[in-house]
Amino acid sequence: MTDAPVRAVVLRELLLGLRGPVDPRGVRLGGARIAGTLDLDHVEAVVGLALVDCVVVNPISARRAARLRFVDSGAAAGPTT
Repeated sequence: MTDAPVRAVVLRELLLGLRGPVDPRGVRLGGARIAGTLDLDHVEAVVGLALVDCVVVNPISARRAARLRFVDSGAAAGPTT
C-alpha cells in the first residue's frame, strides 16, 4: 500500500481519455488508496479500470455509464451506487 493517494477525479479523466492516450488494455492500480468519490456517472469509458488490493473509502457511482469495464480484485471498498 502506498502512502500517496490517487485522486478519484484523475481516474475519471483517464477513463474518459482526457489525460492523453491510455493503454487500450486499461488502467490497473495495485495497492492504492483512492481519495474522493469516484464519479463515473454518464461516463463513456475509452478503457477499463482494475483496482487490485486498493482501498476505496468514498462511494463509487456509475449510473448510466457506458462501455465501463470495472474489475475489483481484493479492494476494500465503501458504498457503491
